[in-house]
Amino acid sequence: VDERLSNDVKIVTTYASGYEAKIWLKNVGTARISPSDIGKADVFLGAPGDFTRLGLVVPPSEPGTNQWTYEILEDTQKNNYWDPGETLYIRAHSDRIPGTGEVVYVQFVLSTGLSRSTTFTAGT
Repeated sequence: VDERLSNDVKIVTTYASGYEAKIWLKNVGTARISPSDIGKADVFLGAPGDFTRLGLVVPPSEPGTNQWTYEILEDTQKNNYWDPGETLYIRAHSDRIPGTGEVVYVQFVLSTGLSRSTTFTAGT
């Protein structure tokens, strides 16, 4: 219960074009999130009502169709943990991303049950 209360993330910004989406999330909680917890996370991407769960590709590999990869930006402690204040950058490829000007849905779910989702408009 303490872990759930101390973990919190926020979707900072998103972008999608073609088959690629980019998602930036900030750890706004008080606890660090381990690489294994990130690896067990679910990422859903596509149009609202027509999305799919993506499979994780271990970095630094490039994501293929319906796959995602991540990088911890500003890993200030160089510990590979997603520490409070750090940003997680997700690159995802999916054949379910709608065309330019259409609504895209993304959801990020940690194994602890913490879930964040948003919709945004696909760019050019």
